[in-house]
Amino acid sequence: MLEEVYNEIIWSEQKKVLKEAIHTRLISIESLTEIEELELFSSLSRTLGFGEAASIAYAHCHKCILLSDENNRAFMREVERTITKKRLKRTPELLAEIIRSKIISLSEINIRIENLANRASTPRDLNDVEHLKHVLELVRKLL
Repeated sequence: MLEEVYNEIIWSEQKKVLKEAIHTRLISIESLTEIEELELFSSLSRTLGFGEAASIAYAHCHKCILLSDENNRAFMREVERTITKKRLKRTPELLAEIIRSKIISLSEINIRIENLANRASTPRDLNDVEHLKHVLELVRKLL
């Protein structure tokens, strides 16, 4: 995960989960350090948020896949121009691959979503649960 993306996360529960994932080395924080990355980031950040700009710059310079559910027009335009849509993966695609790899099952994800639904206490929590249920329906179609 890029430092700029991490810094955009303001929801304390998400930050807590990410800190634990970083602590256990499930994920790591990366920084833009190369001149090409920084130049592209600077250019992209004129029209995109820092997280989106950094992610596209990193994916372009490292020739890797970008995982994002961002859909705004400016972001999609820059993805197409810079890395192409072929290198953009969405959450349903990632989850489908994880399920195919037998890292987690569809039923386990369902259970986790139900647990979240049972703990939801704010409208935002409920929206997140509904979003996850929608994502799970998309995953089912991919399997």
